[in-house]
Amino acid sequence: PIQIAYAISLIRCSDFQSSTSGLLDAATVLRHSVHTQSVRNPASGSKYDYKLYAIVHTNAADCSNILSDLGYHVLMKDSPIQISEIRGDYLRKHVHKEWCCGADEFVKLYAYTIEGHPIVVHTDIDFMYVKPMDTLYDAMLKPPSSEEGKSAKQMIEMEYPDKVQPLDIQAYL
Repeated sequence: PIQIAYAISLIRCSDFQSSTSGLLDAATVLRHSVHTQSVRNPASGSKYDYKLYAIVHTNAADCSNILSDLGYHVLMKDSPIQISEIRGDYLRKHVHKEWCCGADEFVKLYAYTIEGHPIVVHTDIDFMYVKPMDTLYDAMLKPPSSEEGKSAKQMIEMEYPDKVQPLDIQAYL
């Protein structure tokens, strides 16, 4: 079966809004939801397999073992962009005020470097899948002119149904 990459990012082990036990709980729930909505659970009806990735900032190296013990493939990374490299004045001066981790959040961009999978899905760690994503994956992977591709694309519930969508939606969604 085709293997989809599911990635999360971890910037810090704990802070005012999270804890190590919360990390363990969230990562376990996400892993379970991906598993139960995959081909590994025949009751799901899915035809897609998965591999879990955790893009871990070097600041969070101390708790990365929690994720690897749960079956996530850990990619240890520094921030790909330093604040001094940001060209726009506003962002450069205000990025440190972003919700959690300022410029360190850019570590999520490493999801674009994960190879060996036709699709990489990056979500927050506190996300849960409640049904298979096969229709969306089919719409992305099947040729747009094929019957399977057309059918899958028509089944996707669009947020803006009147907006014209590109034929090739691989990086669009």
